[in-house]
Amino acid sequence: MSLWQYVFLYTVLSIVHVHTFRYDSSSNNNQETKKRFILEFLTYNWGPWGPYFACSQPNCLLGVKERHRTCFENGIKITDASNCNGISADITQCTVADCNTASVTGTCEDKSSVCLPSYCNTQWGNNNCPKTCNQCAPTYVTPPLPINGGWGPWGTYLPCSVTCGPGVRNRYRMCNNPTPSNGGQPCVGEPKQTTPCAERPCIPVIDGQWSVWASYSPCTATCGSGTETRTRRCDNPAPSGGGRPCNGPASETTPCAVQACIMDGQWGEWTQWSTCSKSCGIGTLTRSRDCDDPAPVGNGTYCPGDHNEQHDCSLGQCAEWSNWYQASCSVTCGNGTAEKLRHCSTGRDIDCPGNAFETVPCSNPICI
Repeated sequence: MSLWQYVFLYTVLSIVHVHTFRYDSSSNNNQETKKRFILEFLTYNWGPWGPYFACSQPNCLLGVKERHRTCFENGIKITDASNCNGISADITQCTVADCNTASVTGTCEDKSSVCLPSYCNTQWGNNNCPKTCNQCAPTYVTPPLPINGGWGPWGTYLPCSVTCGPGVRNRYRMCNNPTPSNGGQPCVGEPKQTTPCAERPCIPVIDGQWSVWASYSPCTATCGSGTETRTRRCDNPAPSGGGRPCNGPASETTPCAVQACIMDGQWGEWTQWSTCSKSCGIGTLTRSRDCDDPAPVGNGTYCPGDHNEQHDCSLGQCAEWSNWYQASCSVTCGNGTAEKLRHCSTGRDIDCPGNAFETVPCSNPICI
């Protein structure tokens, strides 16, 4: 209702209240009388039907389609349609295409341009319609009795219209028990029923923000180089309602330098003994250690003692010949030969290079 209409109505009510409605304040009919008078100045009527929404089923399957109209108060659209007589929504059955064609594939075809006398045996035979090219003579059919529509059962409620906070959910029923036909009246009442629904409370979407950094932790080393760490919390505010978490690290580490450490060196473990330096006779074995457990730091002293250690070793006596032993000359005078003999220290002459026996010339005084 526009502003001038409210002003006009208020002025008329004031005049009527002063000049016409003289009543006792204790009368119980006072409010009802004023209400009837106000309603005489208010007119409610339906606007035109809107177009039908798309059919709920594809092709030639039976579905439903719905259209709506709006209630007007003195020409002003209002949301409360209870003062208008009749229904605000109209639901009727529908198909997207004609299912009663000659198609055998299940799809709908337009046969209006084909002249087939056989169509006279179909539903079009009684109408002499263009599908038969006007070849079929209409026959008289006793008009069927009108069947008024009746509501089918209510369907289940659809999900709530919102995911959080107050909303509504709807359920529907169809005018198909029976469906109005042959000029019968449509169902009386609303095809839709609405009830409030309350899902979980709506939580605003809040992205997380970092709080201030905490103080650094103590250095991890008492001397030399170490690290110190500080942290922060994603709670200023914390993310909620599906908001994004804080961007960036929750902790930060940095080197910390304290005074140089003074530490004396300590020997590490000895290495394994080496192999003997000689394969026979007397050799040496060696091993070593490092001053690194820990190494001296700052002005710390170096490890006392030797870095290397060695001992004598022997894998056995080396093979060598004894001195030669020479037998007597083969003659007592003049020139002859003598045999020489020696022995290998291992007891096996083959271990020593050379021969164990030799024949050498020898001489004695000239024979007379």
